[in-house]
Amino acid sequence: MNGWWLRGYRTAERQHLEATMGISPVDLQKALSGADYPADRKKLVETAERNNAAKEVTEELSHLKQKKFNNPAEVSKAVFGES
Repeated sequence: MNGWWLRGYRTAERQHLEATMGISPVDLQKALSGADYPADRKKLVETAERNNAAKEVTEELSHLKQKKFNNPAEVSKAVFGES
């Protein structure tokens, strides 16, 4: 990836930005369609796989720092860093 604008970011931040650049909020919403909350990372990944989500989505979900989510907004915040 030619992310010249990412050069100033620390490694962890850069990896997160590169990982989520290909994921849209709509992709995430479709991947988690039918998820029951509260849900842990494992259940979210299973739901995304059942919904035939892209590999980037399932990988991002499996690497989230937060272990349990009470609703879709918490997942979105964890993935996209929204406040």
